[in-house]
Amino acid sequence: MLPINDAFKLPARGFRNIGNSCYFNSLMQSVLSCTSVMETLYINRETPEVANNRFAIYLIKIYIALGGQWGTSSTPSTSSTPSTPSPPSVDTKIDIFKPEHSADVYLVALYRILIRYSQAKKNNVKMYIGSQEDAQEGFMMLMDLFDYCIPQVSKLFKHRYLSTIHCDRCGGNSAKLEEGVSFELEKTEQSLSEILFEQAASIEDHLCTIPTPTITSANQHNTQLDQQPTDQQHMSPADQQPMPTTDQQHMPPVDHTQTTSTDAKVSVCGWRSNKVKISKLKTLSEIIVVSIKKYMRKELFSFPAKLSFTFKNNRVGVYRLMSQIEHAGGMGGGHYWAICDRSDGVYELNDESTRLLDFCPTESTYMLFYQFESLS
Repeated sequence: MLPINDAFKLPARGFRNIGNSCYFNSLMQSVLSCTSVMETLYINRETPEVANNRFAIYLIKIYIALGGQWGTSSTPSTSSTPSTPSPPSVDTKIDIFKPEHSADVYLVALYRILIRYSQAKKNNVKMYIGSQEDAQEGFMMLMDLFDYCIPQVSKLFKHRYLSTIHCDRCGGNSAKLEEGVSFELEKTEQSLSEILFEQAASIEDHLCTIPTPTITSANQHNTQLDQQPTDQQHMSPADQQPMPTTDQQHMPPVDHTQTTSTDAKVSVCGWRSNKVKISKLKTLSEIIVVSIKKYMRKELFSFPAKLSFTFKNNRVGVYRLMSQIEHAGGMGGGHYWAICDRSDGVYELNDESTRLLDFCPTESTYMLFYQFESLS
């Protein structure tokens, strides 16, 4: 886990809008706000995924052109988590990453790579140069691109959850571990704590067996999962149900399962029938991304500046808000801008315009980026 490292924070500088690229500008400002992204690239700067990858090289050149530190001494982390060694005074590959142009030139190159990548993928989401795109869809495509080009960075955004489908017809269960890169809030009256904390979570579950859950079918019949994922370690009962907290206020005990009717097939019998899908969050990502669906109606949604979780062994993990993306308009179009943590404060970054502005919930808030800060 890489905590927030002030040495990798950027000064406040904007990006030029080349025509309906505000969503991409806001996404890149938000991604660059999460210091573990650039720190991970620095740690892996001599690996083929970074040193021989145009996407990674352009991203680093943007960071350096904006005033980011690269190949200079880093401020040691004050977190209890072991910190990354300070960068050396001379970078052996500084010539590869040294920018010859402005940050906007390399940003346009990344933008075109993302567009071409979306058009090459075999799915229904196609993006086009000059077309207004949804920031959430753009983020998902960007994560796909990170996964393809720089898997070390994509891991920072991935959380794991156990999905179980129970079939009423045969009584069978099908379970698998899945990964996600964001949490979506469909209803604005649902608080951030409810969407994140209604299910069990543990940062340290990477080496633990997923426990066999008790599931509830549509007729409220309890049964045990008949196929349990295997692993090398075992998690004690005390570790299975961490009590989450937010803003240093304890949340009451909650149901750790969430059911939804589905018509998906269960691998046990293959029949389509009334089924219940249960998703249990198992591992939190180092960077938590939350998107809020507000196209149909704009409503004020409150969120904290810090999220804190009490994990197993009573260890407390804290996440700090690093960026919020705002959206004005509707499904037919609009404008995106970002409010981001920078080296000398929090700024509104609206394309090329910058101004000091604190994080604050608004009716236009669309996406939130939290980064792991400490584990004590």
